[in-house]
Amino acid sequence: MRRRRSYQKKRPQAENEEETTSLNDRVGSTSRLQLAIVLPGAYVEWSGSGGQNTALSHLWEVRRRFSVRTAEFGEDASDKEFGENKTPRYSDDMFTHMKMEIAAEKAAREFIAQKIKEDSAEWARAPYQLVSFEGKGQAELIRLVLIVAGQKYEDVRVAEDEWEEMKDTTPYGALPILVKCNVKWGEASAIVRTLAKKFLLLGSTNDDHLITEATFERLRRLQLDHKKAIKWATSGEKNKERLEWAKSQLTHVILPEAFKEWEAQILSSPGPFIITNGMTVADIAIMDFVDQCSTNLVITPILADFPAVSDLLTLVRRNPRLQAYLDGRAVK
Repeated sequence: MRRRRSYQKKRPQAENEEETTSLNDRVGSTSRLQLAIVLPGAYVEWSGSGGQNTALSHLWEVRRRFSVRTAEFGEDASDKEFGENKTPRYSDDMFTHMKMEIAAEKAAREFIAQKIKEDSAEWARAPYQLVSFEGKGQAELIRLVLIVAGQKYEDVRVAEDEWEEMKDTTPYGALPILVKCNVKWGEASAIVRTLAKKFLLLGSTNDDHLITEATFERLRRLQLDHKKAIKWATSGEKNKERLEWAKSQLTHVILPEAFKEWEAQILSSPGPFIITNGMTVADIAIMDFVDQCSTNLVITPILADFPAVSDLLTLVRRNPRLQAYLDGRAVK
């Protein structure tokens, strides 16, 4: 049998020993950074560290075509390079351009950082501005959340004739809106959720967040499903038949079903709130809903069958900040 011969391509011998040495061997013990700049059409051979002067600190060795320029960037670098004497010791145009770009970028970063600091300080100082129609409505829950969180705000009430002029300037063509530093947010439920998250009114755990969000969402859905009856009962519908029907719906259907669900939810936890870890935006929303429903309706007899819900409403109203607001509220 023929023995198969293996062939291995021989590597060409280096023309000199310096090309075969590694970069680390060529650099040696000197601490030097090297930068090779190659212009189009020109090849620059990398020839290692060059001199062996160990007294030099960190260096960039800049090669343009076949000329060499060196500039010091170490801790011991002379101030003449970038200090009071602005004239560099080299005449490499490309390196000078690189230096100008680095200086410009540094100045831009410092400017942006300063603007962010100023904007953050202005944002912290500026109060919220709540723009809404007269009365309680959807804006009332936003007010209550801001009050519980201890946030200063300007309460701007808009009349119907003023609304048409400013309607196009609102995010979604509806009120209420929340404004801060000329930034406007719309949709009451989204504003409430965002503020509750910002001011830690969702609970302290993921389970708390889920229960609080679910309770708030179910209340919002209840208000949407019975929007007509709730609106007529809370606003005092002028049509007596509509008003009586709305009161009947609240007394015999809407409130008993809601109270029953909240009663079971409160009793399933140590209480006295919806979750174990204290008052949340869900408790504040329940209090606001019952408070607005009681504008033209006596709900005390209904609450008699739901003591846990009654205790929750009492505790929420006893919050020092809320109590001060409720006692001095102009719109009852």
